[in-house]
Amino acid sequence: MALFLLSECDREGFKRQIFTIINHHQIFGDTMRTKKLLVAALIPVALTLSGCVISVDGDGHYVDDAEKRELKNRKHLANLQPGMNVNQVMDKMGTPDFNEFLQSGENNYQVLYYRTQRMAGDGMTTKDECTPVVIKNGQLSGWGELALTKI
Repeated sequence: MALFLLSECDREGFKRQIFTIINHHQIFGDTMRTKKLLVAALIPVALTLSGCVISVDGDGHYVDDAEKRELKNRKHLANLQPGMNVNQVMDKMGTPDFNEFLQSGENNYQVLYYRTQRMAGDGMTTKDECTPVVIKNGQLSGWGELALTKI
């Protein structure tokens, strides 16, 4: 007797599981045995599928952790003030996704990159998905691509 249990969220696997149970019912015909088999098969299936929860907002839009982080970063960027020191910026924004430093002449530049958008759904954060925050000589001088090009 073959019994297949799901190890991941898989609709086709779930269908195979149900068809296997139905086929056993037709082959074995013993209703008590079939009921036990059905219960034994459906409990692990239910427990396995219970981990497959998708967060959906009120409009039916899937919301993942990266989207929440992007939204939070955009909100924090809107509240930055020129002249803030690097510690104030990092207290408000958190740890940057990327952090670069450049010394040019008498000026020290630190560029903090925070993810604010998704370009590819590959699970990796790249600089083109981030907004640069430019710190000049320890003070916030600007953010965004325009501020970066002025260095």
